[in-house]
Amino acid sequence: MTSPAGSIHRCSPTRGLVAALGSQARRSVVPVAIEAEGIGRYPRDVESAVYFSCLEALQNVGKYAAASRATVRLTGGDGRLWFEVSDDGVGFEADQTFFGTGLQGIADRIAAVGGKVHVHSIPGAGTSVKGELPVAEASAPDP
Repeated sequence: MTSPAGSIHRCSPTRGLVAALGSQARRSVVPVAIEAEGIGRYPRDVESAVYFSCLEALQNVGKYAAASRATVRLTGGDGRLWFEVSDDGVGFEADQTFFGTGLQGIADRIAAVGGKVHVHSIPGAGTSVKGELPVAEASAPDP
């Protein structure tokens, strides 16, 4: 993988976050559904932060979750962009586990653009990584 700026540009210079995530989802070792109706374009730093955070979360699903599927959800409105990567895997004790480098990287990346991340996991019931970022209103939705 190239640098963060290079990868988002290489993956989707004109098509946006949804198309870039869809392209990566097709390469995942776990089937991934993308739910992102009406998501338009956001500033490049926001798209990059969400894109790489979702990729990191999906990489964690593939490595650790023993999941049969994952879902990436994007929702925007009222000056916010939300993302969620969830799986049906083995889960873990979120309140008893420190963020590893992957989860900490997600938290740091989203914090750098003014957002926050929450991880919810229950042993045997999967994991959900959710992020919320302040944004200017998006441009037209991706086709």
